[in-house]
Amino acid sequence: MNIFEALRESHERQRDLSEKLIKTSGMSEERKQLFEDAHSVAEDRFLYIPLMFDDVGLDITRHALAEHHEMDELVEKLEETEMSSPSWLGIAKQLSETVHHHLQE
Repeated sequence: MNIFEALRESHERQRDLSEKLIKTSGMSEERKQLFEDAHSVAEDRFLYIPLMFDDVGLDITRHALAEHHEMDELVEKLEETEMSSPSWLGIAKQLSETVHHHLQE
């Protein structure tokens, strides 16, 4: 398997996890487990480092890293919010939308 196949596979898993995560409710074991799994499957960033050294890949890489930063901030908000809080699901949905947008690109 090459890096691009591994990335596609990781993206598919992230899509699946984010879709399942936003269908959960309350402080359930399922929600906790899916959140932990989604967090651990986050895209490997080592792919972007070599691209930054190529002028063609610089803008793409900057955009992707900015999206990663946005996702990291949403994950931090989720970690700071009680899973049983209604706002947790709102943040999770925002994260899911951001992840889907990033994966589509």
